[in-house]
Amino acid sequence: MSRSALNRYETIRELVMSSGHVAVKDLAKEMDVSEATVRRDLRTLAQQQKIELVYGGATAPRNSDNSISARTSRNAEAKRIIGRLAGALVSDHQMLFVDAGTTCFEMRHDLLKRKGLTVIVNSTRLAIEMGNNPDSSVVMLAGQYRPDRMDLVGPLAANSIDQLRGYVAFLGADGLDANFGISANEIQTAFLYQHVIKNARETVLLADHTKFAAPSLYRIGDIDSISTVVTDRAPNTEWMQFFASQEIELIYPGSHDLNPKTGDDTPHA
Repeated sequence: MSRSALNRYETIRELVMSSGHVAVKDLAKEMDVSEATVRRDLRTLAQQQKIELVYGGATAPRNSDNSISARTSRNAEAKRIIGRLAGALVSDHQMLFVDAGTTCFEMRHDLLKRKGLTVIVNSTRLAIEMGNNPDSSVVMLAGQYRPDRMDLVGPLAANSIDQLRGYVAFLGADGLDANFGISANEIQTAFLYQHVIKNARETVLLADHTKFAAPSLYRIGDIDSISTVVTDRAPNTEWMQFFASQEIELIYPGSHDLNPKTGDDTPHA
């Protein structure tokens, strides 16, 4: 088997596991190969039980592991990069919502250095981490506890965030599409984050490069509901032009002096 085929298989698996669903046409564009090549690759991976074929693309296997330990190991370096860039956007005395995902969790190193933060969380492990900063206040949402994800979701969590205003939301996503918007691969997370965005003063999206390939199943919100996208590498030209047209600030390593929204070399949340 060729090295290029192995690289394609790895790319497809990363995208499927991170987004939950991938489309043939999007994979072909992402990897710069024909749709026939993509279909052949998908059939091979399906035979190996690495993915499940669906109309127009593929999904993650039904027994795929979405626990924190499994998700932390996927694209770990990209998450560290994004967490560092997003953490640098936070100033002392801000009010924040930080989601329970593994990418947002990488912000904790910077959050622990800030003074006077009010941090709203639905993540028990982030609440514990922030407890190590005596200069900050932690607001924990109510809700149904999910042990595998160490977070709280459901109607009680949504009702909790509906009582709050004035915060900047830092959210991850499982998929991103110019038309469909930002999305999650599981319904309870999508439901809660719809409420988070609705009540936020501003929303910052944290998304590694694999999230730009295809939407996930459950919609969170429109692209225009976010003000800033933080990612680990420059997206393709099409995405760059789209974000510029929407006046969405794009932050990635080396982008600070190219900031089209602020006109300076310092990113702002």
